Amino acid sequence: PLPFVIKVGTHHGGLGKYLVQTEAEWDAMADLLYATDDFVAIEPYYEYARDVRCLLIGNQAWAMERRSRDWRANSNTYKTKMIEPPEELEGWTRSAANELDTPIIALDALQMPNGTWIVLEINETPGLSGWPDATRDHFASLVEQSVAP
Repeated sequence: PLPFVIKVGTHHGGLGKYLVQTEAEWDAMADLLYATDDFVAIEPYYEYARDVRCLLIGNQAWAMERRSRDWRANSNTYKTKMIEPPEELEGWTRSAANELDTPIIALDALQMPNGTWIVLEINETPGLSGWPDATRDHFASLVEQSVAP
């Protein structure tokens, strides 16, 4: 059902996405998509209250609330704010790290107006730009520990 999001390719950071809001837009996009040989996915569109990334490095968790200039939660970011990791998101992030057996992971989620969460994706190799220096220091320490004799 309208509206929905079309994602072309496997790009990161909200690239290659288009919000389809009308039948006419869908007709035009369907014609354009026919010409691509790339991966295409259709995702539901969510009206959300906030976008949060929960980052886990070793046992330490951080969370960042992000504000975007448009409908894409993870691109055109103009404002970020460090917050306490929401308990539910931190738990899911830790579960994903355990399941994937990785010491660093990030979980991107949207909080709906009613307070529930929708997980958008799990990043097994998340970027650390925009995070406090403590995240990079903690990651560097983890790397040092893993290569030390």
